Amino acid sequence: MKKLNLAIIGQGRSGRDIHGAYYRSERNAYFNIKYVVDLDARRREEAPTLYPGCIALSDYRELYNSMSRESPSDRASDSLSRYRDTNGWA
Repeated sequence: MKKLNLAIIGQGRSGRDIHGAYYRSERNAYFNIKYVVDLDARRREEAPTLYPGCIALSDYRELYNSMSRESPSDRASDSLSRYRDTNGWA
């Protein structure tokens, strides 16, 4: 099953140590961290180590620009629709 691409906006305690810990765990079968957005340069630099293949950005507006360059089939909203249909989510 293809994983749904997500972005973490803010790699503080919650973004990295709570939500991010789950996304890095073996229990996570559904999600892939594709983007990390953080103002802190150190957190951006360590993001690809935490989430291999992710793109680190400094401003959430860059996220929208990055997503607009993707094909529609790769966009999160399209992926979410497929997951809802596949998994019977409302």
